[in-house]
Amino acid sequence: MTHFLSRRRFIRNSLALTTAGGLAARFGYARPVPPSDRIALGFIGLGYQGMSQLRGGQWAEKGGFIGRPDTRVLAVCDVNSQRREAAQQAVNEHYGNRDCTAYHNYQELLARKDIDAVVIATGDRWHAPLSVAAAVAGKDIYCEKPHTLTIRQAQEVAETVGRYATVLQVGTQQRSWFEFRFACELIRNGYIGHVENVTVNVGGPPLWYCDAPPEPEPSWLDWNTWLGPAPWRPYTS
Repeated sequence: MTHFLSRRRFIRNSLALTTAGGLAARFGYARPVPPSDRIALGFIGLGYQGMSQLRGGQWAEKGGFIGRPDTRVLAVCDVNSQRREAAQQAVNEHYGNRDCTAYHNYQELLARKDIDAVVIATGDRWHAPLSVAAAVAGKDIYCEKPHTLTIRQAQEVAETVGRYATVLQVGTQQRSWFEFRFACELIRNGYIGHVENVTVNVGGPPLWYCDAPPEPEPSWLDWNTWLGPAPWRPYTS
């Protein structure tokens, strides 16, 4: 069996996939989704990325999760009370009720039996610990990248997700978006010829230090929990 697709077959299959996806999104959402079929969601971390996933943004689905007929956001969690309350208000205003509960402690959210899955959009240091905790609680998981900071963390998450038979997706969209997959298949199957040069953009250099002066911790932020697994340092805005 050959590992190479004919050009005609490759394009035909690609068009079939995109057409099917487009039709599913276009016509599937037109039908009312029974409440029993909706995925009950909890959000952990409501900064820029978390709110983009909630309401829609540049790197998120248009309308966000609250705009989907097949999901229902029941809870939000953040150690920043301003973000937590703003997210709760946004959800309740969208649904026209007061059903969304706001939590300071993520463990309380994960303990809820009526929540099927969680969206994790905290700082990077929290991604792996929260994914493990969510899997143990039996929740399916969407987690922003980077999913872990070490190889051992990645192994622990994979082992836990497998043990508790939960579903995990990491928000590395450029690994799954059609445009990128299409380009990969063109290269792998030789349609553009031999690749001699690749240009990569990885952004600017990281900031390895911070010498900003310490400030008083604001009343609306649980600074110690915000730091979490990271080394302790004084608060600075």
